Amino acid sequence: MVSKIGNKENPLGKLKGMSLNRRLALVVLAVAAFIFLTLLLLFTYALPQGYSIGPLEIVAQYHLEFMLLVSLLGVIVGAFIVYLLYEKIEVKEAESGITADMLLGFLSNEDRKIVEYLVKSRGNCYQSELGRLEGMTRLRAHRALFRLEHKGIVALEKVGKTNKIMLVEPLYHALSMKMREK
Repeated sequence: MVSKIGNKENPLGKLKGMSLNRRLALVVLAVAAFIFLTLLLLFTYALPQGYSIGPLEIVAQYHLEFMLLVSLLGVIVGAFIVYLLYEKIEVKEAESGITADMLLGFLSNEDRKIVEYLVKSRGNCYQSELGRLEGMTRLRAHRALFRLEHKGIVALEKVGKTNKIMLVEPLYHALSMKMREK
């Protein structure tokens, strides 16, 4: 499958058609080349003034220009790596969304209501807020929080006479992404 632009083949389309292992090998090669150029530049910079090193003398002579070039190359290599690995990132995000849906399916209605409220509250709230949810009492909220904390879904932090409830970070990230899709 080759992507075309007009009548010409798009070389980046061929990269997307590669297997993930080949793309990872290409990423490692690009990073290694960038590190080699950076070390070469540092080596030529550390040489004493007037020291002749043959073909690398031009690098030592135009050191500032090569530093700027290597910096630009670093940005390009970074963008190239993101381009090559973007599919893997998308797959991981989709998997986390499926896991989040499965988790919500195993929770009771009260527990699910609390988790959804925590996601809408950016991952944390006070326990007193949960008692005000529709169909929730202070006692039900307390018991649901005990279950959620025991399962490792939330963490409680004592703040004065109340508790601050925090959804664990990986779960918050997965659920917030899933909520944005809806």
